[in-house]
Amino acid sequence: MNRTAIQDRKNKLLDALKMTSKISVEDAMSFLGVSRSTICRLFADMESEGLITRVQGGAALARDNLEYTYERFESVLVDEKRRIGFAAAKLVSDGDNIFLGNGTTLPHMCIALAKLGRLQVFTNSLINLNILSKVTGIFLIGGEYYQQHHDFRGYMAEEAMKPLHFSKCFLGANGIDIDGGLTTLDFSSARLTRLAFGGSSQKYILADSSKFGIISSIRYASVEGINGIITDGNDASYVEKLRQAGVRVIVAGK
Repeated sequence: MNRTAIQDRKNKLLDALKMTSKISVEDAMSFLGVSRSTICRLFADMESEGLITRVQGGAALARDNLEYTYERFESVLVDEKRRIGFAAAKLVSDGDNIFLGNGTTLPHMCIALAKLGRLQVFTNSLINLNILSKVTGIFLIGGEYYQQHHDFRGYMAEEAMKPLHFSKCFLGANGIDIDGGLTTLDFSSARLTRLAFGGSSQKYILADSSKFGIISSIRYASVEGINGIITDGNDASYVEKLRQAGVRVIVAGK
């Protein structure tokens, strides 16, 4: 099995552990659809990387991995994120008024957008702001600063979003599930994302395939309410399931 597929399995296990803190070997086997020996190898690798701690009958999230940090995830699946970001940028037209969410995939879209013409961009991400501020018009949605995410949220950010309308919004997700919808890990992110959805004519999600089949803590939208998911080609079976459910899926090229 190639390194990308192995990393994909590790990411799915990490997302599951962020919701439950602990997972048994049997549940991990069922969740990933793999053998006991495969799970044991994954657990061993992840423990050596400091991601988990093996406990009797399963694994628990390592103490220093309990909280998200941008720096921890920006180096994961970089090539996939770059391709997704560049594919998403092709959906933007000169003169668009867009909202860009936070996360580690959206900055790759910003790098591609920097080559386009006149745009009006709104974002709550300090990373996105730093990339685009020198090349196009950009408005920062301010509020309470979240250091681990390098973004702004909370009451002031939500109030600033309420009167705004966007031709398109581009957002991330911690989980994408046909029945469970689009989910994230915290309420502050979910509230701001819902406002972006409600104020946008077109709605797009940028997510690598490790997010497929994951249901994180808080649902912010259904998959039926979006104009497209931009992803990699690492999980063709789930892409087909999404398409059968009526969801437009854009697979980023190599």
